Amino acid sequence: IDKPMMLEKYYDHKLKKGNLTTGKGLSNRFVRYHHSIMHKAFSNALKWKMIKINPAELVDPPKKITKEAKYLNSKQLNKLLETENIDYYKRIFEFAARTGMRRGEILGLQWDLVDLENNFIKVKQSLLKINKELVLQENTKNNLIRNIPISSKVRKILKEIKTKQAEAKLLLGKNYNKKY
Repeated sequence: IDKPMMLEKYYDHKLKKGNLTTGKGLSNRFVRYHHSIMHKAFSNALKWKMIKINPAELVDPPKKITKEAKYLNSKQLNKLLETENIDYYKRIFEFAARTGMRRGEILGLQWDLVDLENNFIKVKQSLLKINKELVLQENTKNNLIRNIPISSKVRKILKEIKTKQAEAKLLLGKNYNKKY
């Protein structure tokens, strides 16, 4: 590829129907990822004198689209919680809604990061699934450590979870998984 126009056509194709499985377009973010990979590959080819120009330097990647986060209002949250019949899930849904924590952050939360005396949670890690293995990553999605204040409702949820966890430990004994 020595013509930037070919990259433009490639990006357009990927945005319109680049998904090989569904025939639908890929997201702007994914095509931007393609751009960064090609930019690096062409940079290496330029450095090794295989090409005269880096065509990716002459082409703009798709614009970055930032979406505004959507939140449930109190009425919507209560409606969601009313529809859930299993208390375990109800507690998790309410905890997520009231703290704004991401799924991986909630799954990676450990008791040493919860300060019930001073009413805050320290968010500094995330539980991810990588190659079918659960991995506790020592940082969050945006690499920030943050303290989340907890309300009396969140405090109550955490105490209920801790009680249920203690019951599970007693019931399972040595088979209880302390890792996750």
